[in-house]
Parts: sequence; structure tokens; C-alpha cells
Amino acid sequence: MIMGQSADKKNMMKPLQDEEEDLELLKIRMKKLRELQRLMIKKALEKQESEEDPEAIVRKYLTDRAIEVLEAAKSQFPKATRQLVRIIASLIKRGEITEPISAEVLYNTFHMAGIPVRLETKIRIYKKGRFIDIREKLKEDD
Repeated sequence: MIMGQSADKKNMMKPLQDEEEDLELLKIRMKKLRELQRLMIKKALEKQESEEDPEAIVRKYLTDRAIEVLEAAKSQFPKATRQLVRIIASLIKRGEITEPISAEVLYNTFHMAGIPVRLETKIRIYKKGRFIDIREKLKEDD
């Protein structure tokens, strides 16, 4: 019987060793999974950065007045403006546009693309050290 008891102990130890090996394998797998998750998150963030918003790309190249033209175009023709902004952004990414875009150039680009952007026009007169709107000037003259 003593031999039988020792055989039972060996059989009892074997499942414990198997469980320890399983736990060890599980830990290794979990470590690799965490590593893969980190890599996937890193790649997703890099992809997101590379796919920056086209409007943000274009805005970096616009002068102050050009931003006003863009805003007017967005409010009047949102779909067409988005398309044109995507095209301009792709030109910037390819390096075909390297200089700042002035209001005149952007305005003419919209018109050449068939998008008649209307801008608010103000006529001001410089009088006695300050600018006066033409409406005020006309009221004074009456």
C-alpha cells in the first residue's frame, strides 16, 4: 500500500504542476495582449494625427482676412466649402502650397470654383482722427 500511496501523491502533484504551467502561460499571454493593445492604441493615435482635419490644415496657411472669407463661404455654401477645403488641404500636404493664402487668393479660388461668396462690405471715412461709417457721414450731411 505504501507504493500505492506514493503513486497517488505523484498523481496529485501532477495536476498542481499543470495548473502552475497553465497560469504561467496565461500570464505570458496576458502580457503579450497588453503589449498588442498598446501598439494598436499607438498606431490609432498616429493615424488620427496624420488624418488631421482638413480645415485645421488650411487655417494654418490663411491670413486673418482669408479666415473671414472662409467663414463667409462656410455659412453660405457649407458643402461646397468643405470640398474645396479638402482639395486645398491635399495641395498643402503634397507641398504644392507653401506660402500663406491671402484673402484675395482664397476669394478668387472660390469664384473660379463657381462658389460666389458674398462678403460684408463696409465703407468708412477717416474724419477728425477716427473712422466713421458712411451711413453716419450721410446722416451728418443731412
